[in-house]
Amino acid sequence: MTQSELSLSGPAGECYPSAMDALTLEQEALKLTPLSRIRLADLLYTSLEVEADREWNRKAIAECESRYEAYKSGEMGSSEGLGFLDRIESKTPGP
Repeated sequence: MTQSELSLSGPAGECYPSAMDALTLEQEALKLTPLSRIRLADLLYTSLEVEADREWNRKAIAECESRYEAYKSGEMGSSEGLGFLDRIESKTPGP
């Protein structure tokens, strides 16, 4: 689903429904298939993100990809999840 299927673009690039109030928009959105509603929700959520969030996400994704490549190439090992948590808990003083 593209933005043009959902709305019209305003002069500053913002998108808004044409002649549609919030109630009508909600009713129409609920008629969409579950996948289309997910896409719409993602589009709306993404439109609210600020550039700092986007930059943090880009860095986090790059770090994850880097670590995964290091793991695949054998440069980095792995730990079994519960065993790792047990080791951390044993080093952390209790309440």
